[in-house]
Amino acid sequence: MYWTDRHSKPACLKERKCIINSTEDRIAVYTGIFGKYDEIHESVWSGENVDFFCISDEETDQQKLKKTRWIDAKTVIPDYITGNKEKNRYIKMHSDQIFAGYRYTLYIDGRVQIVSDVRNLFEKSVTGISCFLHPIRKCIYKEAVACVALGLVSIEQILPQIEEVRRRFAEPA
Repeated sequence: MYWTDRHSKPACLKERKCIINSTEDRIAVYTGIFGKYDEIHESVWSGENVDFFCISDEETDQQKLKKTRWIDAKTVIPDYITGNKEKNRYIKMHSDQIFAGYRYTLYIDGRVQIVSDVRNLFEKSVTGISCFLHPIRKCIYKEAVACVALGLVSIEQILPQIEEVRRRFAEPA
């Protein structure tokens, strides 16, 4: 689960249109399913000011889904992003562009089904972004090493990201 808080409406990507616009008080709850990896599990719960979306490269059966709106991945993900993991990462990190106009966004993994009110999650963060702690590692640098060791990313891909984290959050000398 991953969520963000918007204090202003950000600009959309130049090559993509923001296709979802809403009022400032609404919450966009979304998932991404690519390459038939998962099946969508529609939320059991629904609430005022909450809209549900599934971003996917395969159209969902809208007759089965009562609360969830399908978004064609091609309309929100740049063409140069072709891998399923990369597509999922992209929608997690660009919800401000995909769901411009929503005050909050909440990413839910495709395997998860919402069964209770999620609105209280947005009251708990002071940073504007939240996610679950890793069950094993509590250090971003150790996580980077593990990601390279597991072959999830190359060292060339992760070093610039880690350097940016170090630059932004390092304690002043």
